[in-house]
Amino acid sequence: MSILRRLSGIERRGADPRLEWGSSWIPTNGSLALGAAGVAINEDVAMSISVVHTCVQALANDVSTLPLRAYRKSKDRTRVEVDPPPLLQCPWVEGTLQDWLVQVMVSLTLRGNFYGLICDRDTDGYPLSIKPLHPDEVTPRRNPKTGVAACPSLITSGPAPQKCT
Repeated sequence: MSILRRLSGIERRGADPRLEWGSSWIPTNGSLALGAAGVAINEDVAMSISVVHTCVQALANDVSTLPLRAYRKSKDRTRVEVDPPPLLQCPWVEGTLQDWLVQVMVSLTLRGNFYGLICDRDTDGYPLSIKPLHPDEVTPRRNPKTGVAACPSLITSGPAPQKCT
C-alpha cells in the first residue's frame, strides 16, 4: 500500500494492527476486512462468480460420481474387494451418496474442510451415518491433554436421524 493510504487510514489489513503478531483466531469466510475491490468475499459472493461456480460444480460432480470401493488385505498381502461398508452405501438419510459427496466437495473447495456429525455407529464404533454441517456451525478445538480434536460448541437438537433402509 502507498504511504498516503496508510496515513489516511484507508488501508485495511486482516490481522488486528494493535496486536504484535495479529490474531491466531481462524476467521470465517468474509469476516475479515473488505477485499481489494471493496467487497467482503465469502462463499456466497464467490459462488456468484461464474468461473468459481463452474469449477466448484465440476469438482463436486466429478468426484461424487467416482466409484467407491472397499478393500481388505488378505493373508498373502494382496487386496481383495469386499462389500462397501454401510457408510459408503448411505452416509446420510436425507439424500443419496452422490448428494452427500457433493456437499463434502463443496465444503472442501470453498472452506478447505468438511465437518460432519456422527449420528450413528456400529458395534465396533465405526460411523454408520454422518450429517454434513456448515463450517460456521462448528468450532473445532484440540484437547491439550489428549491432542484429540473435538467440537465442544456443537449442540444438536431435534429428533434423532432415521437409519438408512
